Amino acid sequence: MPSAGPRGVRCRLLHYLRAYRRIRLHRTVKLDRVAQRPRRERWLKRSRLEPRSTTVRSMGHSVRIQIYTMQTVEEALAVAALGADHVGITPADLGLPGEVALTRAAEICSAVKGAATSVALSVDADLQFIKRMVRTVQPDVLHLCGTPGEVGPEAVAELRKALPGVAIMQAIAVTGAVAVDVARSYESMVDYLIVDSVDAEIPGVGAAGIVHDWEVSAAIVEAVDVPVILAGGLSPENVEDAIAAVGPWGVDSLTFTNRPTGDGGFRKDLERVGAFVAAARHGVRS
Repeated sequence: MPSAGPRGVRCRLLHYLRAYRRIRLHRTVKLDRVAQRPRRERWLKRSRLEPRSTTVRSMGHSVRIQIYTMQTVEEALAVAALGADHVGITPADLGLPGEVALTRAAEICSAVKGAATSVALSVDADLQFIKRMVRTVQPDVLHLCGTPGEVGPEAVAELRKALPGVAIMQAIAVTGAVAVDVARSYESMVDYLIVDSVDAEIPGVGAAGIVHDWEVSAAIVEAVDVPVILAGGLSPENVEDAIAAVGPWGVDSLTFTNRPTGDGGFRKDLERVGAFVAAARHGVRS
């Protein structure tokens, strides 16, 4: 068989080069698709709890609604019926807003099973006390919102090991850009982050009823791959803007869905809760 000659060799080399480039291009596009997978899809893979059908959706994404704080079984069931995905409880005896006894908190958590995800918060730094509270109350989620830094990532890892089957939500105090680094430090240890405001008059992180810097919260959403719930002064009037500005996995309300009782306490204002849910739905559909 006669030799192909220099021209034939060049043709074969060009053929192999084109084939190699096609293979490289295919691999690059495949990797880019993985890297550009929607953040909320990655959030769902990291979350240990399955989404409920009441989750509000827009453009293929979803926003969870968390409402604090339940003080009776009837209140919790009514809030869940209005569309809340997470119902929060404050099992404590510290003078916290809306706190209830551990036995009452356990009743609420039991009653909402199948209707909503129960979330029990703790501002305590004593890990043994936190473990006892969780084992008594049996929430779906433990919400750690004590004084920043008192329960660090290593302590959270200990709680995770000691409390199998309970998801962990870590509060991040949004007091400045440093909150982004704090959020990253907890990311691998928790199932959720909740970015919230602080008030010097109230122990821990949250229940402040004031809005913080949403640009910092948006930066946290972009920096981590765990679900992020936005809290801090959210109301039916501003939750739509909050969703647009931050793009959170979920939104939380306490103060501005309350109804004062006249004795210094409060109960949930079901009309305001319904308005908050409706506004959040409108916000993600816009």
